[in-house]
Amino acid sequence: MDSTDLVEFLRRAQRELPNMDMNRSFIPREQKSKSLLMVSAEPRTKKLATCFIGTIRQNYPYEMWRQDVEMWKDHFGADQAYYDIPLLPLVINNRSVDAMNSTDGIPKIEAALQAINNLIPNEMVRLVCLGTGHAHFLFDAIAYLLKEWKDPSGSLRSTESKQIQLVTSGDTKERDMSNFCQWLCISGACSVVEFYNTMTYHPFGYCSSDYPI
Repeated sequence: MDSTDLVEFLRRAQRELPNMDMNRSFIPREQKSKSLLMVSAEPRTKKLATCFIGTIRQNYPYEMWRQDVEMWKDHFGADQAYYDIPLLPLVINNRSVDAMNSTDGIPKIEAALQAINNLIPNEMVRLVCLGTGHAHFLFDAIAYLLKEWKDPSGSLRSTESKQIQLVTSGDTKERDMSNFCQWLCISGACSVVEFYNTMTYHPFGYCSSDYPI
């Protein structure tokens, strides 16, 4: 797949993502997509191949990105593989738009793909989403990584063997990151998504205040 194919995939994926603004009540006659099974489990803390991915913005410059990356590395520990995918927005007439600078982003995505393609089947990958907001092209980039994730043999991985741990330090007011993870599972993009929003956990997060037991 060359850069032209990647750009077309990202554009198509953005068009195909569910429209979160459409919230009409209906009773489906037939549910063709998979159902979402939610379970709680102890945090998976073992060493995993980890990709740091996020969007560089005016209010989240590269210097802040580097600081966050180093803090997460200290948290996860040494002796494991780390890959950086800082995504830059496209700039038109000196203004950033909600589109990926593909000239900058494609080589970073491809480099990470080459690395995780060498992982054994059923090996989980950790994605750490950084930044002050989540642009549409961030979701496009993650969807592309999952779609093009291959086995060491070079063949595309089966859905059942694609497992990710997605970590974020927060979500949008509309819970876009959480909705995206649900879409990954329901659409069949991967079989397992371990979603960790650090802002939800006891004793500081929503679970301890919004929904008291």
